[in-house]
Amino acid sequence: MEHNQPTPFSEPLGPYGDQRSWHEKFHEFALDKNHLVRSCDLEIAREVTKMAGHSNIEIAKLVKSVFERLESYGLRLPNPKFLLGKDPEGTPSLLTVVDKIDGVNFDDIEPLPIGDQERYRDILDQLCCTVYQYIADSIDRDLPYYDDFNEGQFMLGTGPKDHDPQIYFVDLGPSILNPEGQAPRDVERWRVRSIVDPINMILSFEEKLGGLKLEKARVKAKQLSGRFNPKGFYSKGHLAEIKPSLR
Repeated sequence: MEHNQPTPFSEPLGPYGDQRSWHEKFHEFALDKNHLVRSCDLEIAREVTKMAGHSNIEIAKLVKSVFERLESYGLRLPNPKFLLGKDPEGTPSLLTVVDKIDGVNFDDIEPLPIGDQERYRDILDQLCCTVYQYIADSIDRDLPYYDDFNEGQFMLGTGPKDHDPQIYFVDLGPSILNPEGQAPRDVERWRVRSIVDPINMILSFEEKLGGLKLEKARVKAKQLSGRFNPKGFYSKGHLAEIKPSLR
């Protein structure tokens, strides 16, 4: 199919979804309905990943490596393929081609049916423990890592090759904590936030489960909060707004 868009794809792209993200746009192909494209302005990606002075290729390699390592922990990603190119408006961008997941975002899920709550409790409990282990290992090894986990980045649905619904991590934007070149105080502050934020995710998942507790995840959250922030959560600035409770 011929088209005059400056993208690297053989068919044109159209807008997809409600475009809520401040740093990404979402696109669908004209013919291929099994895949979507995410685009992020490279200058925004450079700023978010703290990669000033690095080449576009180095930025793409960093983002790719972060998500490959996340996937190695067992989280299910929608088969991302990262490349550099221009979006339909001609902006140099980091482009990510992903499988289209047919399902519902956890932000939009009402409490799961009672018959599914016990089964998904174990799955979500392990998922949250995995997220915390990934964060802890990343901090211990001083590695860049994805640091903005919340329930809205997960979907319950099926990809092109699935027969039954699976839980997918679908937010593949460059929300990455990269310690390189940052002041230690700033790195520590954002690391603490990356430990605090998933607590809200645990609490939200428990609401979806009709109040069932994610006991293993709660233990993990308390352990890591005590280890990486022994003086307690930050009490000043915007971090005070995200101080949750695991009573």
